Amino acid sequence: MIIQLIHLLASFMVCLNTSFFVYSNGICHDNNYLYIDTYIRQVVDNNPDLSAIGHRVEAAHLAIIRVQTLDDPRFAVQSMSNGFDSKNTSIHFPEVRIVAKQKIPFPGKLSLRGKIQEHETESLRAQEVTTKLDLIFQAKKLFYLYYFNGVALQINQENKELITRFINGALALYQSGKGDIADVLKGEVELEKIQQERLTLESECEMFKAFINALRNTSQETLVCDPVVDLRSHVLLDYDRAVSFAIQNRPELEGVRANIRQENARADLAQREYFPDFDVMGMLQGRKNRMDNTRDWGWGLRVELNVPIWIPQKQRREFLEAESRAIAGECEFINSKNMILAQIKKLFADIYSIEEKIPLYDAMVRTITEALFASEYAYRTGKQMFLAVLDTQRELQDSLLRYEKSRIDREILFAELEREIGGPIERALVGNIVCYKDIFLDNIDENNCKI
Repeated sequence: MIIQLIHLLASFMVCLNTSFFVYSNGICHDNNYLYIDTYIRQVVDNNPDLSAIGHRVEAAHLAIIRVQTLDDPRFAVQSMSNGFDSKNTSIHFPEVRIVAKQKIPFPGKLSLRGKIQEHETESLRAQEVTTKLDLIFQAKKLFYLYYFNGVALQINQENKELITRFINGALALYQSGKGDIADVLKGEVELEKIQQERLTLESECEMFKAFINALRNTSQETLVCDPVVDLRSHVLLDYDRAVSFAIQNRPELEGVRANIRQENARADLAQREYFPDFDVMGMLQGRKNRMDNTRDWGWGLRVELNVPIWIPQKQRREFLEAESRAIAGECEFINSKNMILAQIKKLFADIYSIEEKIPLYDAMVRTITEALFASEYAYRTGKQMFLAVLDTQRELQDSLLRYEKSRIDREILFAELEREIGGPIERALVGNIVCYKDIFLDNIDENNCKI
């Protein structure tokens, strides 16, 4: 019995020292596993929210040329006659008039409208990248929680087998007259608790599968394979470089910058509205000479313009409104940057803390494992109560869960840090080419990137 216990607990220790781990839930076969990179690609390629904002960006980009194009010209054809027994026989009375009219804005207005639309497109592109980063973080967090759920199920199964062995040992002692039936009953109560925990874990597992399929926009009947996790090795973090990377690449900051540029362009356009627009009209007139019954033609040109006489009430206020919105954007940028830097600082502290806890949890598991060996042996020799064995077993299960959870929490913290800085940690720390537009993907356009 002791040899079996040692073998069972040794299987726990094997799991503790591996950074590449697969747990099996029995739903996929032929080594068809779920890898995090593949899952992220599926989410980015198929998520409808990201697709929707991509189409909004495309629509905004298409509008850049449209807003810089002149209004359609207006044409008019007029025919007149001296009917109804009119006595007006003037030879100057026109019978046909053709008019063409075009509105021409003051020079610079159309180009400024184009700039406003360009900055609107930039803001939407920043929103697109923000949505992509949010989806990637959600996908990573969901993936790691799904993986931990499988680890917890395995630990639960190992503990079930362990408690079953304890119950059988207690029953054997009772049947031999050396034990108490209460020990068997206590073991069965503990086994019931473990089975209840398993039901909760199985329910959570189904929830994770449902959200995994929802995030990648697949049917709920789609099989979710066993996750493969390659836990990150130690990363030497650099706060200053992470902050510098975040300021350059956080799409929210780029979106605020685009909004500020847009409002500045609106202010320039409001000032340009101090100047009038022009209506240019060309006319071609034909008349019939009543003296010799011939038709004569003539042409004319007319220019109209609006007179901005309400500048203090309209254009000036428009300019001040745009300036105020630009100043508000600058304040928003400062606040957003401060919050980002504070969040990065917090994540650094959390990562440092959890990296110190992981070896402590590991040592605790090893110590409790040895204590369980000793407790089991003491119980069998009549030197300890069975309840002490159950307490030690429960401590071992809790310690194993804390250890595994701390390793997964570390990965989630790294994923959150990547979300906060706007890109992969490796690129932020190594200083390679970075680009906020496609920071998590391979198709980086170096022309739109910074060094």
